[in-house]
Amino acid sequence: GGQWACCTGQVTALCSTGVLPCVADGETEPPTDPPTGCPTGSIVDGNGDKCCDDACGICGGYGCHLRTGGAAACCTSWTTALCSTGVLPCVIDDEPMTECPANSVADATGTKCCPVTCGTCGGYGCHLRPGGDIACCTGGITASCSDNVLPCSL
Repeated sequence: GGQWACCTGQVTALCSTGVLPCVADGETEPPTDPPTGCPTGSIVDGNGDKCCDDACGICGGYGCHLRTGGAAACCTSWTTALCSTGVLPCVIDDEPMTECPANSVADATGTKCCPVTCGTCGGYGCHLRPGGDIACCTGGITASCSDNVLPCSL
């Protein structure tokens, strides 16, 4: 969209008209961004098909290697990892996760994942492991592993 779609200095349309970009006018809330398919803590690139760490500020594109996190976190040209694996940067996919994300361990059922520092996920004495019940016990897990949060459910 260039400067006309991104730079607010030239925006004059009111949001109630349905024209984007727009200025909030009290009658209509500004539109919210649609879901991107990116894991929590990441942002979508300009093409809408890859994700980078939030710290990059902008995902991919010119100068990506100069952003916070460097090329490994912010450049997407050679990215092949699927977002469902929990690895960033990644390619957006619609596949549900079938394996625990990096740096995590599965419970005995293979359906829940805890940080690897727990040693074992769930089970007897989980509350006594490094990270305590919040990180190592499976009873209260509500997050999805596709959100790139631990502990999580596949």
